[in-house]
Amino acid sequence: MKPRSMEEKIGYRLFLMGFVGLLCTAALCIFVFHKAFRTQVWTAMEHEADLVSAGYRLSGDPRQLSAYSTSSLRITLIDPDGNVLFESATVQPLENHLTRPEIQQAMQSGVGRDCRDSQTTGYETYYYALLLPNGEILRVAQDSETTWSIYDDAIPAIILSCVLMMAAAALMAGLLTKSLVQPVLKMTDDLDRIQDNVPYKELIPLQRASIRTACCGRTMKKCGRSLRPMSVMSSKRRLPASPAMQSSLKQALHSPKTSRILPGRSMWKHPG
Repeated sequence: MKPRSMEEKIGYRLFLMGFVGLLCTAALCIFVFHKAFRTQVWTAMEHEADLVSAGYRLSGDPRQLSAYSTSSLRITLIDPDGNVLFESATVQPLENHLTRPEIQQAMQSGVGRDCRDSQTTGYETYYYALLLPNGEILRVAQDSETTWSIYDDAIPAIILSCVLMMAAAALMAGLLTKSLVQPVLKMTDDLDRIQDNVPYKELIPLQRASIRTACCGRTMKKCGRSLRPMSVMSSKRRLPASPAMQSSLKQALHSPKTSRILPGRSMWKHPG
């Protein structure tokens, strides 16, 4: 298997960490912004309901509630049986509201809240119901863009910022990787003094192993130099041939069979 570059591996992992960090940050920001947005809406609805209820208690006439309604704020007055006494959004008779979640909560605890989404318009409606001293229930409602629809308008800017951040993360990962790897590469410039060029304490075992390897190499070279004269002397030493061996060798070289096999090799002369 081909070894991977340590610089590429570190850079890739740093880039991946930056990408995952960006996704986690974006998800956390969406969650925090959505929670803060809903808290702000509920606070505004509570103030509107208090204001409208105070005006209604002074006048006592449900028809006077139209003075507080706007194009974005709906006002509904409901009796204890769930019948609609006033609705600012329409003059048509409406069904009984006793089963609505915010009405049920207001009858039990004095205050009721509910939020219902509209899949067709991309809006969500916030309902805030307040139980009045006379047993009637005042409900205010307001339409607001969903959190996702708000982000839809900002998608191009979000994508552009993410691309720029990832490009910056890739550049920083490359620079950081080079600064980490360069001292390791400089260790090999002078192996004789590698003990003075250890940049990180994690490389101390490697430095010790390199020193042991260098010491073993020097020892083997010394042993080779000391053994070389002995091998030369043994190669120059020749054992003398005995007279019987010389006679047998001459007869074998001057035999007819040997002459046919080795022509021109009759260099031995017969004695006498």
